[in-house]
Amino acid sequence: MLSFLLTEDVLMGIFMKKLTVDSSAEGIRKVTDKLKGASIRYQLVTTRSRGSVGSLWDARAYAKSNIALYKYSAKPNMVYFVFVSRKNYQRAQELIGYSPIGPIKIGRPTNE
Repeated sequence: MLSFLLTEDVLMGIFMKKLTVDSSAEGIRKVTDKLKGASIRYQLVTTRSRGSVGSLWDARAYAKSNIALYKYSAKPNMVYFVFVSRKNYQRAQELIGYSPIGPIKIGRPTNE
């Protein structure tokens, strides 16, 4: 019974903290490369932003209009979540340049 209750999602929520969310695979790749370089363990979770019912509606609409699925339409959106351990959360935030007031700008200040 205990193994049924302790799924991977539950354990991840208990022991890990969400570091970032992005819909860009390239953006997530930059984050995970920085985490790897610093030897910080992370968990990457990928989900579709469109559910199975919405995807079914899309497929039917494209079939009715005789358009190959996603040939001329928008690509299915993926959402990427990066989780890190609570112990490494602060360090990971600093590594990716997170600031509660916005992105940290590195370089010489400009007179804008």
